[in-house]
Amino acid sequence: MYFLGRRILWALPLGLALFLVSASCSSSDPDDDASGGKVRAPGFIELTPVGEVPAPKVGRPAPDFTLPDVDGNPVSLHDYDGKYILVNFWGTWCPPCRAEMPDMQIVYEELKSQGLEIIGVDAPPDTEEDVRTFVTRGGFTWVFVMDKTWEVARTYRIGAFPSTFFLDKDHVVRQVRVGAMNEKELRVRLSKLME
Repeated sequence: MYFLGRRILWALPLGLALFLVSASCSSSDPDDDASGGKVRAPGFIELTPVGEVPAPKVGRPAPDFTLPDVDGNPVSLHDYDGKYILVNFWGTWCPPCRAEMPDMQIVYEELKSQGLEIIGVDAPPDTEEDVRTFVTRGGFTWVFVMDKTWEVARTYRIGAFPSTFFLDKDHVVRQVRVGAMNEKELRVRLSKLME
């Protein structure tokens, strides 16, 4: 009885702390997006999956999509047939996303001539101007598209940013990485993809 009582007293502060953290990460109104995406904490989101589209998995073809780039031009996955593709879900509001991009640029510049392409799929609440400014300042040269309704993020079942899908030349998903990568990890993953 005494042991149980001490355990309960110890657990109460821990439970209260977890409740407060949970409540602060899930305060909804300012971050809710009318299209179904909710930013819960930097890098983490809550999305309603798209009904009939199967979730992309390693060994299966990646779902095709068409989204506008920052200038309004349509970009589709099938525009890059025969290329190795990284589909990178990110946002300017996501510190880990911003942190991995300089390393991605280094590797992209080196491997573009070998057939590597990157499609940066930006998430709300970013605007075209937010992305254009960030990309210009960072000197990032791959294509960036706007997923304003979270449709593609829902199709790909994104639950955290950044999330990156490594596609082979036939657009089959070969690897999925949730979280930021550094240059070394990118090189290892891409050497496996492109061997």
